[in-house]
Amino acid sequence: MTKKVFFFRLLNPVLVMLLLACAILLEKKGVKQEAKQPLLAILDNQQTETTAGMEAAVLVVVNRDRTEEIPFTITLTDTLNEMKIAFHTVDLSQEELPDLSPFSTVLFCSQSMQPLEHHLMKISDWINEGGHFGIMMSQEADDVFRIFYRKFGIVEYGLEFHNYKSIRYISDLLPLFINTDYDGDGLLTDYAMPIQLEKDCTVHITTADDRQLPLLWEHPSGNGRIAFFNTTLMNNKAGRGYVLAIIFALEDTVIYPIINAGMIYIDDFPAPQPEGKDQALLDAYGYDIKGFYRNHWWPDMKQLTWKYGLRYTGVLIETYNDNVEGPFDDEGVEDTLLKFYTSELLHSGGELGLHGYNHMPLCPDGFAYQGEDYKT
Repeated sequence: MTKKVFFFRLLNPVLVMLLLACAILLEKKGVKQEAKQPLLAILDNQQTETTAGMEAAVLVVVNRDRTEEIPFTITLTDTLNEMKIAFHTVDLSQEELPDLSPFSTVLFCSQSMQPLEHHLMKISDWINEGGHFGIMMSQEADDVFRIFYRKFGIVEYGLEFHNYKSIRYISDLLPLFINTDYDGDGLLTDYAMPIQLEKDCTVHITTADDRQLPLLWEHPSGNGRIAFFNTTLMNNKAGRGYVLAIIFALEDTVIYPIINAGMIYIDDFPAPQPEGKDQALLDAYGYDIKGFYRNHWWPDMKQLTWKYGLRYTGVLIETYNDNVEGPFDDEGVEDTLLKFYTSELLHSGGELGLHGYNHMPLCPDGFAYQGEDYKT
């Protein structure tokens, strides 16, 4: 072996080590962060149309004395706002039912028709002349309901409500759902009034059990129409889809704006991860919690970006210390993983939003959180 060959054999490992060192230094330097132009044009807020000045053709009728029904009202009005449908609200605990002639649609969001006792003829005439009347919740069998139930297409009803655990979509009202059952992953439970309907009713949703009780139907009345939602499933934001279904059953044509795009948010990511082990993760994947996220979950998420061209929007949380009084600092915050996942997110083509310093909303004392365990 010549001295020249021996020299190059010694030199090659040194060169490889130098190249590896350079690669590590470049990796440590991190991803260069650059501001990118948005994929969608931002509308000029001076030119954005709202429903504020629009004439309301929809009347929402509520009874805020029945506090348990307030979440249903919120779901309904939130959905109408998102659909950009102008509406006027009347609270029967404070006001009389107004003249219905300016409205094409009335959405009744209460389980008791008792406050309408002196308005039944006015409502009936308005429907017959072409009005669309939506019952957004199952009804109590009170005196007013017993007078008016035939108007809804009901022939007979029972007083003992039926507990059901799943629903079935039996029409093409929502085309993607026809002939499908839904049970909320086994968590759905609700009560419906047992009823028998007129033959001219069109049923869209039933219980998915042996009784197959009607849950959503429409019924013609004169030149008008009635849609009846025989459930109490509209009590939170998960019920917004049901609002849409009721409106579809009630109206001939529904037009509302959609963005025709999708955004994929990874909520609370990057964020501090729990220490320790979860037995289910350990049994299934062989990792503790942090190991599962780094070695299994995140590689799978990255594969989806490569396969489908997804761009994730992560929303960063620095700490969960629940501190709501300054000074706000990062004392005790371990940010190694935060930096790692931030770099990975940006490197995969994603973007970063700020969820907040520590997940506590900026709300003053006295603010009602509606069940969320946050500090003011």
